[in-house]
Amino acid sequence: MNAPPRYLLSIKHLQGECSYHAMLDALKRLSVTVRLVVNKRIVLFDAKNVEELLEEIYYLPCSEGLFVNAGYIDDLVCDAKYCTVKMLFPNMSGEERNHVKNALYKRGFREGRGKTAYIIKWLSRPLVYLPLLELRRDRFKPRSPERRIYFISSSLNPPTALLLVNASLSRNSENLLDPFAGAGGVLIEAALRGLYVVGVELDYRHIRGALRNIKQYELSSLVDLVLADSTRAPFRRRSFDAIATDPPYGRYASTHGEKVETIYNALKSIAANALRRGGRCAFFSPSNVLPPYSDALTLSKKCEIYIHSGLTRTLWVYYA
Repeated sequence: MNAPPRYLLSIKHLQGECSYHAMLDALKRLSVTVRLVVNKRIVLFDAKNVEELLEEIYYLPCSEGLFVNAGYIDDLVCDAKYCTVKMLFPNMSGEERNHVKNALYKRGFREGRGKTAYIIKWLSRPLVYLPLLELRRDRFKPRSPERRIYFISSSLNPPTALLLVNASLSRNSENLLDPFAGAGGVLIEAALRGLYVVGVELDYRHIRGALRNIKQYELSSLVDLVLADSTRAPFRRRSFDAIATDPPYGRYASTHGEKVETIYNALKSIAANALRRGGRCAFFSPSNVLPPYSDALTLSKKCEIYIHSGLTRTLWVYYA
């Protein structure tokens, strides 16, 4: 297949190796044809449904944007709209970069201002990708924990909560369970994706706070909250498509006297019972905590996210 790929997706490794896995999972859900991966942060691919593609990429927290093939440099006619761009060269030598810069300069492009352009070497020829969708870095700021009505220090920030939600989704997911809901950060991000979500929380203060946060973002019709102990709460078998949660482990969130091992054992039991066949369970744990083995679940992926010098979290994804 010699025709160049139609689209380019770029990401930032804000969440370590998990960013790369999240990108591949998103493209897999869309059934696109991946043609080339560069440095685990740039993917070239073909896709048929552009509207579905744009929506999925918007909900990819590590995404910088979607770029569309504008043609080879030799054939390119500069549109005034794209005459001031920053040029990036992910797979070219210094000599090739200078040659490309000169060729682009003659066609009206300028470096370091305005929109981003990607130049990819395809069949030994420089290929230009121009932005179809560029995403603001601060797009999650209005939903940051400190801007919610109810705040607790253990709340995940929106990009991390969304990473967790995305990791738990398969193509046909319609509902999601968070058995350790806290202030509702995961519930908010899942509901914004259009999922029906159920949150379970033992602390009454958190339940009331989560309810206020959910109302703040006008998501009440998509969220149900349950005051219960998840380690003992009964769930109907095979009732959820996905589970995404950040269990407490005593550092920032109380375990209410339970051992950390007991909590992770309970989570695995919930997943084995409540997940439909093929459903996924995604959760975080401290790097020094190894979740117990369950023969009802199969490990899909594991990656680490560096939080700060004193904390590294591991993202675990299992499927039933």
